[in-house]
Amino acid sequence: MKSIVPAGCCPECGMEKVQCKYNHFQNDDLTIDAWEHRCHNCGWRVTTAYRSDDEDLDLSTLDPQVCPYCNRSATA
Repeated sequence: MKSIVPAGCCPECGMEKVQCKYNHFQNDDLTIDAWEHRCHNCGWRVTTAYRSDDEDLDLSTLDPQVCPYCNRSATA
């Protein structure tokens, strides 16, 4: 499942061309929630992915289905 929504101004060029993209992958016992903010004007981007098999992932302190950059929910 892929979801893309406008996310505001770019920290590099200042244009309001940033989009928030969410991807969800699930297969048997592996789940991946991936987030990307990208400016379609200058190309700036930042990404984060959360894997269910990551032993260092502390689900008590974060929600992989909430964007770490703009706090939107994956269901939004």
